[in-house]
Amino acid sequence: MLKSFMFGASAIGLVSTAALAEQTLAEKSPAAQATAQTSGDAATPSAIAVTTRDDARTLAETQFLAADVNVDGGVDKSEFAAFSADAAKTAGNKPAGELAVSAPSVDEAFMSIAKGDAKITRQEMIDARMKSFDAADGNKDKALDGAEQAKFAALTMVKADASRTQ
Repeated sequence: MLKSFMFGASAIGLVSTAALAEQTLAEKSPAAQATAQTSGDAATPSAIAVTTRDDARTLAETQFLAADVNVDGGVDKSEFAAFSADAAKTAGNKPAGELAVSAPSVDEAFMSIAKGDAKITRQEMIDARMKSFDAADGNKDKALDGAEQAKFAALTMVKADASRTQ
């Protein structure tokens, strides 16, 4: 009986330790953050801090999953408009530097990312975020500092449709 008790206590301790380690890993892992964000357990997808190309990819994938509401593997214009309006609300619609003034409209951004067709694919979203990352990385060191992060945010900003943000 003592052996059973000790085995049970050890098993509980092991499971608790594994759960704690998994929680700690989830708090630090961008992929885990992306999963939590798309499942509604965390802040919005725009809350991912982008400092590397991997971060930009994670952001793109997270944004795609959040925008693809009907889970059909593509983001249509209405899904993109709703996603953009939600992102603008979350950001408080605060401009990120001078580039925000020239942010494209929802229609312009959609057509640019969708390459002229009626849907944004996961790869098109990734390509768009990678292009923005490269444009923001002024010193080409493959990492974004504070000013470059602000530029990236401005490059990925979309002017929200006033009728959708109210």
